[in-house]
Amino acid sequence: MNSTNQYPGVDQAFFIKVNNRLIKIKSLDIYLVKSIGDYVRIYTADQQYTLRSTLKSIINKLPVNVFYTSSPILHCQGRQNYCYK
Repeated sequence: MNSTNQYPGVDQAFFIKVNNRLIKIKSLDIYLVKSIGDYVRIYTADQQYTLRSTLKSIINKLPVNVFYTSSPILHCQGRQNYCYK
């Protein structure tokens, strides 16, 4: 399997602070991001994270050409059943 960066120039991971701990999340592992009041919930295949943040802040960390940015934000590559307008 080829491990080259599919999306050059895009950070492939970023850190979030949850319960006073820094957690590294690979942006391409995220399939859904939801805004819940003053919080944002990030869903990956095996975990979900709730953090105090703005949706705009999270959007700025995600690859533009991979995510459908509406509310909620959806990871569309390879997940056509999740992506709709």
